[in-house]
Amino acid sequence: MPYSLYLLVTSAPGAILTISALNFLNLAGSAYPTWGNLLYWADSTGALYAGMWWWVIPPGLLIAFVAVVFILVAIASEPVVNPRLRYG
Repeated sequence: MPYSLYLLVTSAPGAILTISALNFLNLAGSAYPTWGNLLYWADSTGALYAGMWWWVIPPGLLIAFVAVVFILVAIASEPVVNPRLRYG
């Protein structure tokens, strides 16, 4: 069970980045506002050129933050999953 949880935690950042990239390229066809859709709309309307940085910076930082959190959880759970790393 810990190994399957570890695999879930390590594969989550890749899934988040993949769906965000697909939505940014407008290939996923999501009608819901996602971080990738927000970045697509900001890019297609020229938000950065118009000085509207709040359309680009927060979604990009949130994508990176969530990926880093999942990676840190994976690093923290590695001693539980791998018995060779246990102390004692």
